[in-house]
Amino acid sequence: MNRRRSGALVAGLVAVLLLTTACGGSNGTDGTSGTGGRGGGMSEESAIGEKFGDGELRTDLEPLTKRFSTLGTPVGAEWMGGTLGDAPGPTTYWIDAVIEVDPAVADELRTTYAPEAVSTPPDVVSGIQDKLPAGTLLSSDALDSAVSGGGYATDVYVAQDEPFVVLAAYGSSS
Repeated sequence: MNRRRSGALVAGLVAVLLLTTACGGSNGTDGTSGTGGRGGGMSEESAIGEKFGDGELRTDLEPLTKRFSTLGTPVGAEWMGGTLGDAPGPTTYWIDAVIEVDPAVADELRTTYAPEAVSTPPDVVSGIQDKLPAGTLLSSDALDSAVSGGGYATDVYVAQDEPFVVLAAYGSSS
């Protein structure tokens, strides 16, 4: 499901992607970075652009709590991050995460932001896809807006019956 993102962020991403294409920053069709890029790193194509990262599954919470304070103090998390595209210039970062939150936080997100069931899974890298909670995920524009912060526009999903939140975040701060 492609949902609205901040107009400025989308315009910036389009400009970066156009710059990448105009400067010849191509990538292999097999999902690996091109010869002039970040060879050896993990990369995947997303709806917004190619996600590059080191392939490391992280569990540290501080990078998430400083950017997404609406989630309170998480119980735990598994996440990956990196940059979009491989062209020089302004950098857009991505974070894909599955976060276990306090059950009260999950309840508050479901109650306050009226998310509805989604039929399409979140656009996250394969290293996070197998971490997604089983069952129905809920999302809404209001939930996205409430959690987005720290320079990131975020697609947010909360599990219907469990205290898990899934983030697909894009931003300009590292």
